[in-house]
Amino acid sequence: MENEVVEEKVSQQYEAVVYRNTDVENYQFKQLTVGDESKSNSTFMYFSAITANLLIFSCTSGLGWTSPVIPTLSSHNPKVNPLGRPVTPLEISWIASLLVLGAAFGPLVIAKLGDLLGRKKALICISIPHILSIITLAYASDVRVFYVTRFVSGFVMGSAFGLVPVYLAEIAEMRNRGTVGALMSIFITIGILYSFVIGPLVSVKTLTLCCVAPGIVFLVVFSLVIPESPVYLASKGDTQGASHVLMKLRGRTADQVQHELRLILKALEEEKQEMSSGGVTELFTDAGLRKSLVICLGLFMFQQFSGLNVLTAFLEQIFAASGSSMSKYVSTNVVMLTQFFSSILATAIVERFPKRSLLMLSTTGTFLSLWFLALYFYLKTNTTYNIDFLFWLPIASMISFFIMLGGLAALPWGLVSEIFPTKFRATAGCLASFACFFSSFLVTLGFPLVLQIFGMSHCFWFFSGCMLMCTVFVYCLVPETAGKTSAEIQEILRK
Repeated sequence: MENEVVEEKVSQQYEAVVYRNTDVENYQFKQLTVGDESKSNSTFMYFSAITANLLIFSCTSGLGWTSPVIPTLSSHNPKVNPLGRPVTPLEISWIASLLVLGAAFGPLVIAKLGDLLGRKKALICISIPHILSIITLAYASDVRVFYVTRFVSGFVMGSAFGLVPVYLAEIAEMRNRGTVGALMSIFITIGILYSFVIGPLVSVKTLTLCCVAPGIVFLVVFSLVIPESPVYLASKGDTQGASHVLMKLRGRTADQVQHELRLILKALEEEKQEMSSGGVTELFTDAGLRKSLVICLGLFMFQQFSGLNVLTAFLEQIFAASGSSMSKYVSTNVVMLTQFFSSILATAIVERFPKRSLLMLSTTGTFLSLWFLALYFYLKTNTTYNIDFLFWLPIASMISFFIMLGGLAALPWGLVSEIFPTKFRATAGCLASFACFFSSFLVTLGFPLVLQIFGMSHCFWFFSGCMLMCTVFVYCLVPETAGKTSAEIQEILRK
């Protein structure tokens, strides 16, 4: 009798809530353990999460790769320019934008691959073409090879953005779920910063090989050391394998992980039953779901029409055009360090304040940052005023931009899991990823061409105007989700 009472108390203290969070199946477990956390050793789990993020690191270094490389590709010196001739503005547009075009299609296929092969094998499979394409790019001397390899790398990046969060969610515990999830956003900014720091100091070939190095480390370590997701193993009926993996990830004995394993199996069964009811067409026929889809796609499109990837890909050229007396190398790296720390800050405060208010603060601050940057370029190119005393304004505007953009960059991904019921989150996430990356492709492709025709100030007036529209969009359509269930949010959206 006493044992039954103890067992019942433990059961009450240990609950699991599973939900799909990003663009493919993303199970997370809310585990409330009393007096047992001290027995858990998460060292191997963190090691697994960091190893998985090395692929993100390698992929996103390609986002920063463009900024230091384009000045070299524009050089007439064949000793430093691997193409042997200066690239044209149209070629620059394609080199910069094909990465994100490829990324738009990655999430559309990775969900199926992750289900067929497993999370681990799928990640290994996509890392191989990434490594081969980057090595090919390092030795390329034809612009067409640049196009193909950048597209392939982008496809892998989009796939990794779809599958790595799933793997991280399926190996994490409640008590470290936020930290594990935040690792990805941190590795994204580290990857971009990596290219900015190394790029101006080495040749295009050396920089490119440096970008592939984390991917090679990922392939070797992930293949030999890191286990498959316990949730995936359980979904395929391999309960013994799932139990073994949980023991490694939690640093616990077989008996200590059995309760979590039972919760996983129960959640998978409930998920299967839920998915069998209804259909994807409800996304377009149900008023609340339709509004959720508009909010989701709208936020991701506005996110890219802020000029986020343009400022990353062409940051060195923007500083060069500003005519500021400050060092381009120092300026670009200060800005990218700001982006790195702002991503950490956004992760730290996102659960402490109303998310709708944070979004509005983010979009308003981004609007003002871009407006002042546009004003600087307008005064510099369209007036006779001496604005040398404003040498600090470009870097100040850029720093402010990346700080304020933190909310718009991070919050929409979380909103996907909050404003959609569980069975629609995978589809909505795929559509969101496609909208995000395809919008980025359009903006990145068009920026060098619009810049050549209209000038820098008009580009930033446009981005600034988009952020003003986004502020209105958030105010009129986006509900506050903090402290509300999915059903309560849907009820608000239907009104």
